[in-house]
Amino acid sequence: MSRLLDKLDAEKRDWLHRCGHMAVTRGGRAFLVGGSVRDLILGKDQVDLDVVIEGDGMDVAQDLARG
Repeated sequence: MSRLLDKLDAEKRDWLHRCGHMAVTRGGRAFLVGGSVRDLILGKDQVDLDVVIEGDGMDVAQDLARG
């Protein structure tokens, strides 16, 4: 999977790492899903990233929004 993530620009890759770290520190996990994964596999440009948070997704989203 890390080779797929290497196809993302640095800003999106950093955001995913922060998202995953925030989920893990709360006892959950973060998953890249949907069209984001498909587009990475097909080598298409990434417009948005679809993420599912296992655990308290709202808490993670609020922290991400705060920066």
